[in-house]
Amino acid sequence: FGDGEMLSTTQPITQHRYASPGEYTVSLNVSDSDTIVSPQFVLNQTVRVLQPPIAAFGINTTSGVAPFVVAVNGSASHPASGSLSGGAIVQYAWDWGDGSSTTVGASSMAAHVYTVPATYTIYLSVRDAFGSTATTTATVYCLAEPPAADIAPIPQLTSSRFSDSVTQITMTFDSPTNRAGVSAFETSCSASLTAQSVMLLGTNPLCVWTTTSSLSIILGRGATVLVGD
Repeated sequence: FGDGEMLSTTQPITQHRYASPGEYTVSLNVSDSDTIVSPQFVLNQTVRVLQPPIAAFGINTTSGVAPFVVAVNGSASHPASGSLSGGAIVQYAWDWGDGSSTTVGASSMAAHVYTVPATYTIYLSVRDAFGSTATTTATVYCLAEPPAADIAPIPQLTSSRFSDSVTQITMTFDSPTNRAGVSAFETSCSASLTAQSVMLLGTNPLCVWTTTSSLSIILGRGATVLVGD
């Protein structure tokens, strides 16, 4: 068979598998019952074992939340180079790993939607003009929708009142508001209020959390209080 393998048989039909691409000379020697071999009964034939194509593809993303859309492009696949090439790629067959598949002709692009969270292997098999095939794979991850985060309710102001001297304001909320855990010994208003709010309270105002949901504000010099505030 030209690759180091030989076969003696009484059958006129046989077959042989070549392990590597290349050109091989197959020699057929026939003999009669007296095992006499004559040159006119020797036939040589050259066979060409073609190089398979190269399979490759790109993917837009490898992970996403269900329903997860994957777009693939097998244009990176190409025929083998040299005289043993099997010709152009004529078919792209996609196996999506979830029991479904897509086979297209000359187009190298395809898309698929995964609806069940899991890990999937995508297989691309390409075939050239002489029927040789090659396969490559990629792994994608379809993720479950993450649980909704628990969002704490926004505290609502339930009361705001001035002392008799109109220099002190006590603000009470319906739920704990001192989320930063400002100590009752901390008197700086900037620890509890925004800079813009502190500016409206005059010079050196004092802010003290009497409880986690009650803030006492002593106005500083220059604070302006309007009727209805």
